[in-house]
Amino acid sequence: MALLTEKAITGYVEYTKRTLAYVKYKVGAQYYKTEIIRIAVQNKNQIVVEFMIDHTVNGDIVITEVQLYDDNNDIWLKKAESISRKQMVEGILYRITITISEG
Repeated sequence: MALLTEKAITGYVEYTKRTLAYVKYKVGAQYYKTEIIRIAVQNKNQIVVEFMIDHTVNGDIVITEVQLYDDNNDIWLKKAESISRKQMVEGILYRITITISEG
């Protein structure tokens, strides 16, 4: 039996959407900050966050972690990765989908 109403789920989704501020990704021992380029809602309870890992870091790199931060500079999400990028040939569009649901 669900306790949260659709209005409550929508409220949590909208709050999360407003609060997310930026992303950091890790290459080697260093973290690099990048902007969120898109935040959207899908299926009423999912927030889709997109950002670009561009050519800030030169050379062939491996991204080993991504972190999503709120507007108070607190980490909301941390995810281990192993994504390779070739030097100056390609950028990486990264998408995170967060589902808000009652459990």
